[in-house]
Amino acid sequence: MIRVGLRSVGKGQYEAADALSLSTLQAYRHIILPQVFRVTSPIILSQTIILFKDTALVYVLSLTDLVGAASKVAQLNGRLVEMYLTVAAVYLVICTSASQLVAVLRKRTRIATNR
Repeated sequence: MIRVGLRSVGKGQYEAADALSLSTLQAYRHIILPQVFRVTSPIILSQTIILFKDTALVYVLSLTDLVGAASKVAQLNGRLVEMYLTVAAVYLVICTSASQLVAVLRKRTRIATNR
């Protein structure tokens, strides 16, 4: 993803940094990386949300995650349905709020086009 972001920066940006006699580190810090962040941050956050959703699959592999911990607690007190509904609500709240954050970030970093 970062490589795609680096490729999205036009050649003229590198040339402009060179024309300003910026070092490579200064060029990346002040010119290139802010543009890369603008392009790649929504993608990275979306992938993070997908990864978070997939953590529930870890339970299938007998590793402990939120679902596994809820299952262990539910087996102790016999409230399986309540624990799974709580876990589902937690996943829903986290994923929904993170998705809203990505939507806001995409709107704020959108590049205006003259069409």
